[in-house]
Amino acid sequence: MVPQPTLEMAQGSPARLDELRLGWEIYRGKCSGCHTLWAPEKCSPQEWPTHVDEMVDRKKVRFDPGERERLLGYLCTAAAH
Repeated sequence: MVPQPTLEMAQGSPARLDELRLGWEIYRGKCSGCHTLWAPEKCSPQEWPTHVDEMVDRKKVRFDPGERERLLGYLCTAAAH
């Protein structure tokens, strides 16, 4: 299951919640095109950058400026909760 970002996850910051929601949308929109979405807690926050970069290296996904960081922001935050 891929949890939606919450205010708790964003540590009470509405601006951070907006960023997490953007990352969540990127995850749902780009990653689900090729595979079933993994629950964020399947990997540690330290492991997610490697997995995302593998998909980029394999040419499975392309990101617009800022999308990789937003995606990782969501995945790493959700994995830690």
